[in-house]
Amino acid sequence: MKKLSEAQKLAINHLPTMRIIHVIPSLAIGGAEKLCVDICNTLSDQGHNVLLVRLSPIQEFDEQHFRFSTVVIEEKATLRFMRGLTNVSGKWKALLEDFDPDVIHSHLFEAEVFSKSILLPKTAYFTHCHDNMRQFKRGINVFRLFNKKEFARLYERSFLLKLYRLLGQNHFVCISDNTYMYFQENTPKDLTIVKLPNAIIVKGFEKKKAELECQENLGIVSVGSLTPLKNHAYLLRVVQEIDKQNINATLDLIGGGPLFSELQSMVHDLSLDKTTFLHGKQTNVSSFYQKNALYIHSAKSEGFGLTQIEAMAAGLPVIALDAGGNRDIVQDGINGYLLPQDTSPQVFAKKILAVWQNKELLTSLQQGAINTAAEFDIKPYCKKLVNLYKKALG
Repeated sequence: MKKLSEAQKLAINHLPTMRIIHVIPSLAIGGAEKLCVDICNTLSDQGHNVLLVRLSPIQEFDEQHFRFSTVVIEEKATLRFMRGLTNVSGKWKALLEDFDPDVIHSHLFEAEVFSKSILLPKTAYFTHCHDNMRQFKRGINVFRLFNKKEFARLYERSFLLKLYRLLGQNHFVCISDNTYMYFQENTPKDLTIVKLPNAIIVKGFEKKKAELECQENLGIVSVGSLTPLKNHAYLLRVVQEIDKQNINATLDLIGGGPLFSELQSMVHDLSLDKTTFLHGKQTNVSSFYQKNALYIHSAKSEGFGLTQIEAMAAGLPVIALDAGGNRDIVQDGINGYLLPQDTSPQVFAKKILAVWQNKELLTSLQQGAINTAAEFDIKPYCKKLVNLYKKALG
C-alpha cells in the first residue's frame, strides 16, 4: 500500500467517520454472525459509515435492531483451478465505486474470497479468523495432492496469498491464542496478524444478584450448532451420570443443526425426556442463561467460545472440555473449569456436582465469571478495532 504523508495520517486520525464494509456469507444465527452484527452496530454508534454485505438472503436476526445499512449480493465470485476468480459480481463492483470504502473486513472463508474478487489499492483489507481456516494450512504431501478437497484448499491458499502480495497487505484478526498461533505458522511472515479476542454486549446478558442466589435446582445450559464437532452426545451422557445420583437437574440445549433428530432420539433412549430439552435455534438466548446456574460445553475444537462469554456475563460458571480457543476464557477455580478432551462423562458429571454442591465455591465462580465477561465488552473491543483500521490506513 502507498505510504501516506504525515498530514494525511493526521487527517485520518481525526476523521469523524470511516467508510467500512463488513462481508459475511449469511446472517444465519451463529457466533461469527452475532459478532459481526454487534461490531457493525457499535461502529455505527461510534459515528462510522458501516455497510454489511451478505452473500445470501438468509437473515435470522431482528433487523429492527440494525443501526447500519445492509445489502444482499448473491452473485458469487467463483475460484476455479488455473482460471482464478470468475463470475465477479457487477453489483459488487458498482457498490465499491459508490461507497469507496476505507476498510473491507471479511468474516468466514467464502466472504474472504468474495471480498478479494476486486482489489482496491487504497483500501485496508481485514480477514476475521473465527477459527483455524483449513484453507490456509501450509504444507504439501501425497494425500493433499490426490485428495480433491485438500487439493482445492492448496489452490485456494496459493491464490489468496498471491492476491495479498498484489495488494501489498492483508490484516488477519485472530480471536484466540490458538488461532493466532495457527496463522503465524501457516501464513507468510510479511502479513499482519493480530490477536483480538471476541466480544459481546455485556449488558444484554447480566443477571441480578438476587437471581444468582435463589436458584434451588441445578439448571444447566449449552448453546451451539448441533453438529458432530460440538459433541452434544457427550453432554447427554454427562446428564445421564448426574441423573444416576438422583439430583434434580435439567439441561437446556440451544441450537439447530443436522443432528437434532438423532439427539432427540438419544434423549429418549437414555430416559432423559424429563430432564433434557432441545429447543432448536433461539433468538433470545439470554433468557436461557437467566434461568440456569451452570454452562457446559463439549466441543472437540473451538476457535474462541463466544457463548461461554455470554454465559459468564449472566454469572454462570463454565465447565468445558479443552477445545483450544476456550483456554483464553476459562480459568480453573476462577470462573469455571477446563477439562481434558479425554475426560469421561462420569468425571465431567462429578465436576459439575462438586461445583453445585459447594455453595461457597459456586458463589466465587459466579463472581469470577462476571468479572471475566466484563473484559470482553464490545465497546472497548471496537475502539481497538478502529485503531487497527487507522494503523492499516496509515
